[in-house]
Amino acid sequence: PTFYIRHKNGEGWASESDGSDLFKKDSSWRIVPGLANKAGISFESVNYPGHYLRHQNALIFLHKADGSALFNKDATFHRRAGLAGSGESFESENYPGWFMRHQDARLKMSQNDGSDLFRKDASWLGEVDRNSSPSVSAPSVSGSLSVSASASGAGGSATYQCKT
Repeated sequence: PTFYIRHKNGEGWASESDGSDLFKKDSSWRIVPGLANKAGISFESVNYPGHYLRHQNALIFLHKADGSALFNKDATFHRRAGLAGSGESFESENYPGWFMRHQDARLKMSQNDGSDLFRKDASWLGEVDRNSSPSVSAPSVSGSLSVSASASGAGGSATYQCKT
């Protein structure tokens, strides 16, 4: 099955689509320049504008931006070549060497341990839907993403899947 990055009850999860409108909204993101560093990216929720994926205590949450330097760093990720050999991986701005991954369906930040499982769990595929509003849709659990069009201001949404 294909699992997508989505928020649910304020937490980041890798979930299989149930086909509902709510799932599509909960797994859709605007990719914007990083809140702490414009060289990075931040994931803004489509259905909760002003709310971003961020890490806190090594787990991924959806929180409303508070403008603090810590929040901005926690919500900024750097796009790297997929650790599993395809797609992209998302490295923390303020914890270099730590990547967004899923473990038991929960999204979290973990230090790269070099294992095949880690590389797969931290690699994301992305699809851009150029017919949707300027947003980025669900990172899903599987491996490769090209949202540079969205990140540079062109319309569209992206979906991410992880490689496990």
